[in-house]
Amino acid sequence: MQRIHAPFDELTLAQIDQEVEKSGTSRAQWLSSAIGAYLRLLELSKGADPAQMAQDVAQLRITNKSLQDDLDSLREEIQHLKVSEEKARGEAAQMIQELAQLRTTNESQWKENQRLKKSEQSALEDVAQTRRKLGALEDQIAPSAAELEKARSDMILLQHDQAHFLDTIKLKDQEIAFLQAHIAQLTQSISQFALKPGEEEIKKKGWWRFWK
Repeated sequence: MQRIHAPFDELTLAQIDQEVEKSGTSRAQWLSSAIGAYLRLLELSKGADPAQMAQDVAQLRITNKSLQDDLDSLREEIQHLKVSEEKARGEAAQMIQELAQLRTTNESQWKENQRLKKSEQSALEDVAQTRRKLGALEDQIAPSAAELEKARSDMILLQHDQAHFLDTIKLKDQEIAFLQAHIAQLTQSISQFALKPGEEEIKKKGWWRFWK
């Protein structure tokens, strides 16, 4: 087996020693493995520059990391959307339940409205019937009312006539009382002047017929 000697700067040699310590092998074994891996990489890359490939790999890793971050962000967004979807489904279920309740309430109100309309129609019919009855009663009462009004007018006229008659009777009673008093006075006067004359005067004046 041939040996190859190559110079390394201190920084590269320190990195090599760190990798050797991690692998738990000797420096020669690690370098042999590294060179073999490099050669395989050249074979796989078909003559491409491994350094450029390393940069491309690093760029791909950065891109992959960015894509991974985007993927994680998308997963979080998807999870958030799932939560939102579950919440929306719950709200939709609640809305469906409320809608069913509103439909039931609306149907109940519609039935109650129909019942009230029927009651209103029945009440209107009763009112119309009552009005017809009142109209008939008014037609029946109208002649009686006219007769009653006429009777009231006649009674007022009779009361006026009665008052007039009472006044007339009162005047007549006053006149009669006056005449009675006057007659009584005249009667008294006549009685005083109408004493029977003496027999001689009667015979002389021929008054005997007057006093018989």
